Amino acid sequence: MAQKAADQVTIVDVTDAYSVILTSEAYTFPGTTSAAKAGSTTTQVVAMLGADQVAATVTLSEITAPSGVTVTKDTDATAPTLTISVSTSVTAPGNVKIPVHIGDVTIVKTFSFGIAFTGQGGAAGKGISSTKVEYQVGTTGTDAPTGAWTTTIPTVPAAKYLWT
Repeated sequence: MAQKAADQVTIVDVTDAYSVILTSEAYTFPGTTSAAKAGSTTTQVVAMLGADQVAATVTLSEITAPSGVTVTKDTDATAPTLTISVSTSVTAPGNVKIPVHIGDVTIVKTFSFGIAFTGQGGAAGKGISSTKVEYQVGTTGTDAPTGAWTTTIPTVPAAKYLWT
C-alpha cells in the first residue's frame, strides 16, 4: 500500500503560559461640553502562570499615557492597583500603555478611556425649563388610569394604586 500523505504535529503545552489581566480595562470619565472633568479610576494588575497567580511588577516611568493623564500605584508587590487620573486638559479619549513585568517576561496591557461629554444646553427652546407632578388613583398597577389628573396627592383606598 502506498503512503498518501504525511504530516507532523507540534503540540504546545500552555499550562505554564503567562497571562496578565487588568480588573478594569476601560473607563469613561464624566466631561463638560469640551473636556474631561478632573477625576480618577482604578484597575488592579493580576499576573498568572497557568492557573497560579504570580507577582506582577509595574514601573511607572515605563507607562505611556496621553498628556493630562497620570498613573500612580500602590505598594502591593503581587497585584498592584493603579490609579489613572485625568485633568481638565484632556479633550479626547485615549489609551494608557502599561508594561507589566513577570520575571524576565514583559506583557504590555492597554487601558482605554473615554469622555462622556455633556450637551451644549442653554439654547432657546431647548432643555427642561419646569416640571409638574400629577397624581391619579388607578385600579391596576399596570394599566394607566383614564380619569382626571391632579397636582395634589389623593387618598388611595385599599387595593388601589397611586399613579404619578
